[in-house]
Amino acid sequence: VNKTALVFADHLTAHFEDIADILLNYESFEVVKDEFNRTIDLFRNLHENKNYFVLRINEVTAFLPRNQPLYSFSCFLAVPSLMAREVHFRIPHSMRNFFSELLQVLKVDEFFPNIIVSKKERLEFLRERSALLKDPKSNDNLPVTDAVIFTGLSSHAERLRSIFDVRTLFIANGAGHNPFVVADDADVPKSVEATIELQLYNQGQDCATPNAILVHQNIYQQFLYSLRTELAKVKIGPYRDRSCRVGPISDPEDLKRIGAFIVDHRDWLDQSTKGIIRTAEATVEPTIVCKPLKNG
Repeated sequence: VNKTALVFADHLTAHFEDIADILLNYESFEVVKDEFNRTIDLFRNLHENKNYFVLRINEVTAFLPRNQPLYSFSCFLAVPSLMAREVHFRIPHSMRNFFSELLQVLKVDEFFPNIIVSKKERLEFLRERSALLKDPKSNDNLPVTDAVIFTGLSSHAERLRSIFDVRTLFIANGAGHNPFVVADDADVPKSVEATIELQLYNQGQDCATPNAILVHQNIYQQFLYSLRTELAKVKIGPYRDRSCRVGPISDPEDLKRIGAFIVDHRDWLDQSTKGIIRTAEATVEPTIVCKPLKNG
């Protein structure tokens, strides 16, 4: 296991530019570098988890998130494949334009031949992976899938869990609320820098992105002034321009929900940002919403 992990890490390092070129179809260079470094760290230090590789299971079914394609592949497909007979998954709809190319560059067939990419539609895939098969030895009906790995909303996880047999281990990774708190003794420039880094990471399409920034009233105006200033410096545009931190969101359909949110909060939009959505580019310009706690 460790040998495979280290050799794969070397392969990734040698092909960084090829991988980055593919991922820039989907995310900013800032995110590419971060998820690449996290992935290398994972495989270089997989030996720290050696005690977990003493057991083997049969088949795993994984449902990938829409963000950080390389890191998600590594955590939810590659590592489980080192413990299981087979790992089955479907390429997320928003990643279909590039994920197959990424798999080729990663040489998945060579390093992880037991990872199976399903070409089936979602319902057919679910029926196949949640099926029961008769065990010829015990004559019992046993689930095809020993373990499910799901990343997404808890409401989706609950619905998916009900489809699989109760004997199937179900591992769900979901988003938290993650408020970012700026106290009255905070270093304002560093707080603003951290706020922008967290909020703009992957367009905010990440489970680690704060849902709210709580700023102490004593430094609120100072914080807001600094946030406006620094946010105005952020470059917006295509990800091919590696200096752009804000670009197209992963699924243009989400513009409807985002637009509704901005309309619902129009009374609290900061004067420096207008809640602009570039529909043709599927891009939402950074928007500051200054909403008092008493208003929710």
